[in-house]
Amino acid sequence: MLEQPLLLTDASFVAEIPNLPELLQIGKFPVRTVAELCDCKPDSNFYYSQPDDVAVMMLTSGSTGMPKGVLLSHKNLLSQTMGSVQMNGFTREDISLNWIPIDHVAGLIYFHIRDVYLGSRQIHFPLQLFLQEPLIWLDLIDRFRVSIALGPNFAYSLVNDCADANPKRQWDLSSMKFFLNGAEVIVAKTARGFLQLLTPHQLAPTTMRPSWGMAEISSGVTFSNNFSLSSTTDNDLFVEVGAPIPGVDLRIVDDQNQVVAEEEIGTLQVKGLTVTSGYYQNQEANQQAFTEDGWFKTGDLGFLKDGSLTITGRQ
Repeated sequence: MLEQPLLLTDASFVAEIPNLPELLQIGKFPVRTVAELCDCKPDSNFYYSQPDDVAVMMLTSGSTGMPKGVLLSHKNLLSQTMGSVQMNGFTREDISLNWIPIDHVAGLIYFHIRDVYLGSRQIHFPLQLFLQEPLIWLDLIDRFRVSIALGPNFAYSLVNDCADANPKRQWDLSSMKFFLNGAEVIVAKTARGFLQLLTPHQLAPTTMRPSWGMAEISSGVTFSNNFSLSSTTDNDLFVEVGAPIPGVDLRIVDDQNQVVAEEEIGTLQVKGLTVTSGYYQNQEANQQAFTEDGWFKTGDLGFLKDGSLTITGRQ
């Protein structure tokens, strides 16, 4: 899809390329190491980017077919960052902790770019380390006085299972403001179990923040502050994921693309400053992804109530 792009890497990976048949099948393509580029003199003829210029291309997971290249502009990324900061009250004093790889929109946009924008401290550790020892997540929150972290539902489930097996472990989680919960289906019982487990470790009962987003809209764009042990039950089928950030609009439509009544389940569509301009060199996907009046079709099912979104499934 990228037609033999420049591959920028480190010396150790360059040495491995001849051993990777997947890359050799592509044919010859240019490869440079970071060290080589650092030996060059700075180029004063740099490009002054514009808000609508492409900043990054994020690849979709490919779970429904060949991965697509999502084009995200500087305006997309900054709009998501500023909207999230405004809605959630993040500040330069916050400290974030992330183990989601940087080629995922949550790792790149929701953590790294946001924290550069704020000038706040950001800590990253490898996904593999979390999978091997899930409780290290809590160890690091305690050690570095972290205030913002994110995990999909499976992460909270892993911690629940491991902490049950290690009942004598102790943490001080009083620094935590936001445990963002997104990137996959949110299970109320799992999130509630996590809060119940860690409340004795000074975790505030309001820290669990359900969220919704996707690569095509620059990661998370809705955030809920209504999740608590008193507002939910283990039997809840669905979890509210909140209202959209400034600059983003949501609507729920039926099969004829007509807006449905409040609390009626339909297809979720999004419009606004964070929405991609389209997929790289994929006109067919672009024609399918947008309505005639410019709304992006997410493929998710859900309903709106009092301005807040609840996801109920996929088309």
